[in-house]
Formats: sequence, structure tokens, C-alpha cells
Amino acid sequence: MAALRKILFLPSTSILAGMLADPLADQGYALCGAASIEEAAAIAGCGLALLDGPDLPADAVARLRRQQGLPPLLLLAADAAQARAGLEQGATDCLQKPVRLAQLLARIATLFQPPPEDGRLRIGRFQFTPTARQIEAEDGAIVGLTEKETAILLFLHQAAPQPIPRETLLHQVWGYAAGATTHTVETHIYTLRRKLGEGVLLTDAGGYRLAGEL
Repeated sequence: MAALRKILFLPSTSILAGMLADPLADQGYALCGAASIEEAAAIAGCGLALLDGPDLPADAVARLRRQQGLPPLLLLAADAAQARAGLEQGATDCLQKPVRLAQLLARIATLFQPPPEDGRLRIGRFQFTPTARQIEAEDGAIVGLTEKETAILLFLHQAAPQPIPRETLLHQVWGYAAGATTHTVETHIYTLRRKLGEGVLLTDAGGYRLAGEL
């Protein structure tokens, strides 16, 4: 039997920990609960940290990010304000509660997913190579990407099939604070759509997502 993949969960006193233990075990994950940030820093070998935002201090993500060797952080936020704060503090990703179990499992699987050995990712009819900053069509045509275009595609691919809000892209790709006023996301999305063609990069639920086979 394969070893269970370990997920660090904070705080261990959360009711959600008991609710998630069995469904996650069925998918091959084991929850390792920590009652405090200090205790979490001492737990090794976890591939993901899952944080139940409403039961944690407001600066929990920032304090965890100061620890060494911690895995990606997935924050379950109470509301949009906590989600924005979590991203600003360094959370890898956020989901706003209430969260459907299927949605949570899909996001966990994405964050655990190892990159292909050759570094190429599938986006619809394209092969996407982030390290080379390019996409290759089925006919062999190669289209170059800028640094920011590459970062956008990589983040959307990691989050698929969930749509990513514009504000999240601003923070993750450009490092902008919440509420920043700029049209840079829209400009880059427009350019990417011209390179990818129709039906690949979609607007959905106030954000953006990739369509097609991933």
C-alpha cells in the first residue's frame, strides 16, 4: 500500500479537521494536526498546509511564512477580506468558505501535483513549456511568451478547473496589494488570447480559467 501523503492542518482543534479526515484518507491523504503555529513548524514531511482561517489569528499566514521549509499554504477563508489578507501575507491559494468537498479535493490534488519530467504542460491543443516561455501548437508552430504571460498561464494551469479572480492574479503575478487600480491583467489576458486563439482562456465567475484538456 502506498504511503499516505501528509497534509499539515491548523488548528487541530477546528471542527473541520474531524470532518475532513476520512474523505481525505479515502483520497490518499493523512491530516497532521497542529494546535499552534509553533507546533506546526516542528512537523516535517508535509506536502501542503491547510489552514482553517476563521479559527486562526489574523496574521497566521504571515507568521507561518516566516518559518523555514514549510509547504504551500492553502487558506480556507471566512470571507473575501480574509482571502485578500491571506494572499497578501503569502498564502499559495485561498478558497472562500463554505467550500464544496469536491472543490477542496481538486485544489489539494493540484497543489500536490508534481511537474512533468520534461517540464511541459498540456493546455488544450498546446504544449506549454514554462521554462522556455513558449507554447507549441499541434502543427509544431511555436509561440513565445513574456515572463508575465508565462506566470499567468502557469498559475491558471495549477488552479484548473477553478476560475481565478483578477485580484488574485494581480497579487500572485505582480505582487500588487488588494484594491490596486490597474488594467494590466486585462491587457495581458487580451494578448494571451490572441496567441492561444478562441476557447482556451475563458472569463468565468468574475475571474479567468483555462478550458480544454489539461
